[in-house]
Amino acid sequence: MRVEITCANRVGILEEIMGIFFEYRVNVVSGELGGDSGDKVYLWVPGLLQTQYRAIEKALGRVAGIRQVRRIALMPSERRHFELDTLLRHVAEPVLSVDSAGRVVAANLAAARAFAVSLEHMAGLQLQRFLPGLPLQELLRDLTAPRYGIPVTLRGRAFQLEWVPIPTPIPERTRAAKANARPPSKPVPLEIEAGAQTVASLAGAVVTLTRDSGNAHSDTADGSHGRGGIEGIDPIAELPILWDFGRRRETCLQLQEMSALQTPLLISGEAGTGKTTFSRAVHHLSPLAAAGRCVHWRCAPGRIPTAESLPPCGTLILDDLHGLNESDTTQLLRLLQLYSRRFSPELRLVGTCRDVRALPPGLAQCFSSLTLHLPPLRLLRDALPRFANVVLREMGSAPEGLSSPCLSQLMGHDWPGNFTELKDHLSAAVGRWRRRQGDANAENRALSRGAERAGERTGERVGEAGEEENHVKLLQPQDLPGLAPVSLAPWRDWGSGMTYREIMQRVERELLLELRQSYPSTRELGARLGLSHTAVANKLRSHGLAGKTGQ
Repeated sequence: MRVEITCANRVGILEEIMGIFFEYRVNVVSGELGGDSGDKVYLWVPGLLQTQYRAIEKALGRVAGIRQVRRIALMPSERRHFELDTLLRHVAEPVLSVDSAGRVVAANLAAARAFAVSLEHMAGLQLQRFLPGLPLQELLRDLTAPRYGIPVTLRGRAFQLEWVPIPTPIPERTRAAKANARPPSKPVPLEIEAGAQTVASLAGAVVTLTRDSGNAHSDTADGSHGRGGIEGIDPIAELPILWDFGRRRETCLQLQEMSALQTPLLISGEAGTGKTTFSRAVHHLSPLAAAGRCVHWRCAPGRIPTAESLPPCGTLILDDLHGLNESDTTQLLRLLQLYSRRFSPELRLVGTCRDVRALPPGLAQCFSSLTLHLPPLRLLRDALPRFANVVLREMGSAPEGLSSPCLSQLMGHDWPGNFTELKDHLSAAVGRWRRRQGDANAENRALSRGAERAGERTGERVGEAGEEENHVKLLQPQDLPGLAPVSLAPWRDWGSGMTYREIMQRVERELLLELRQSYPSTRELGARLGLSHTAVANKLRSHGLAGKTGQ
């Protein structure tokens, strides 16, 4: 039997209610609090007899604050469960929910059929097992905004995936404590913002799969021949992942807010800061992705999009607008004006450039409403270790991490090529690391054979082997290619996030590296700087420049 009790909200009333059930030796299995006004108590009492219920009803009526006691057919949670289950059974599209570990929590019958698994066995399955190409861990860690139109393949069939995160709200007490806390002395990571709601983390997500009809695709146009007989169209089946670490997270949150709008968006930043990645993310963060295509066109002198390549619905990305001349700009603006009159609500325009001031006046006016600037990597120095570890993880068969000397060397560089340069640099370093790992494995095998022939192995040799093994697992300074010296002015730019000691060490290293080209001998260099050759040798050794005449 299920009982609903309407009562006043006062201290101790729940204890009095449970005391009456205890007096009648009745076991209450579960209970819920709720009601439109928060004034109802729901109790599930299996095996409660009708005579017991009448006696308990009279006893409850004598408790101050209790206004009504009645029997009900279902608990509120049971009603919600049955209503939701009935609703999902009649939904033709596969719908399922996953927890923060990527395991299926619940699914409808259509999802079970799509996964070729019986409905009772769906709960607990890893979603990654069926969708190996989906960047599940990044989605679960990423922003709280929904993602639309993600292309996936399930058992050989093409689907579009809609991803709606389930946030975990921060407790009211914790939020109030943070509001009253003193401002921190140093920057702290930003919290996740879900609309007006602050959340602590993601509890999971609701996933909906829709059969891909072939009309919603992500394409790129760069002058090659591709699908559909249209010049310059090639499919892109990749979900852009935003690395929202450090100060870059604030930029990601701004992108999340701007993606839901219809106004043209301009994304600016230096080469390699991720303009193309952010522009493609706009498409999947917008509901237009569910029914429209994303056309990505790389602009260059003499090459602008044609009417045949533009989608009637979706997102049009115009990359590198700064590369267009005056004639190309005029033609492009004429084409955009034509499309804005025909498909304005259904087509989102996104452009990228290195410098907003370099845009022609017509394009600058077209993209004057919404602008998002991506910070360069040198201003994200605090998050550089996380960026580097993500790059290593994406490469596969890579080192477990960075050694401290290796990280120090990376932190001291300005990265004028930004994330593109970081990826290329670490890719070359991983290649060197793999060769060194092969040499170390061969040496360890030789040492093991020698130890077996000797019949013993000393503790010292075991310790050396352990240190060598740890040395091999991490990326070391000798694995890194030479980093070309860059200008040290202005220091306010490249020195962001560095302490005074780190700034001075950086200046000293670049000074020694430059003068070493003219003074290869430590005695000559010492005479030039007014230092002893021993002091100069120690400084060169501490900066990893010993024996180098410039790199």
